[in-house]
Amino acid sequence: MLNYNEEKLDSEWVTLNAVKGLIKLATNGDKSQSSYKKALEFGHAICPDILGEESILSKSHKSDLTKEYMQRAKYKSIKEDKEITAISLILKDIEELKSLLDIAENTKDKSETDKLRGKLKHLYSSYKELDLEKNSENQLIFRDAYKANNHLPLLTEGKNNKTFQLSNSNLLTVRVLHPEKSEHITGADLLY
Repeated sequence: MLNYNEEKLDSEWVTLNAVKGLIKLATNGDKSQSSYKKALEFGHAICPDILGEESILSKSHKSDLTKEYMQRAKYKSIKEDKEITAISLILKDIEELKSLLDIAENTKDKSETDKLRGKLKHLYSSYKELDLEKNSENQLIFRDAYKANNHLPLLTEGKNNKTFQLSNSNLLTVRVLHPEKSEHITGADLLY
């Protein structure tokens, strides 16, 4: 008999693979567009109950640096008895590094700053990972539905839908049902 975590992981894995397959189909097999990372991001938007912030796969997918900042925020919140977010800690460190790099540039210091620049790059990546979670479900659905397929030729565009031409002479129509009555009837945010 499977325990709750195994059942949850199985459900997430099946959903993630379905989303990955959907993206692969929609992009005519473009492997760069149908990666597990992109499928997890898209799945986070279209089925947050399964692949949202609390999913086992989402938690395991975060970079070590992002996990570190999440842990720091958790325990710093306890220490200071107020809510502290990982993003606020990352932004503070980004500002600090940027000011140090500005000093190096203004003093025309020729010493190497590659480690500082590398750390800054990683902080920006972690910020982007966490910033995705800040967006509302509505923002993510519309962003993904209307901006994710910019590389495909657009044939028609309606109030809540777009139709794209795929390279194999097929069509892909993306219809946003969120937050209309049709979403409540079907239980789906998007239809392809």
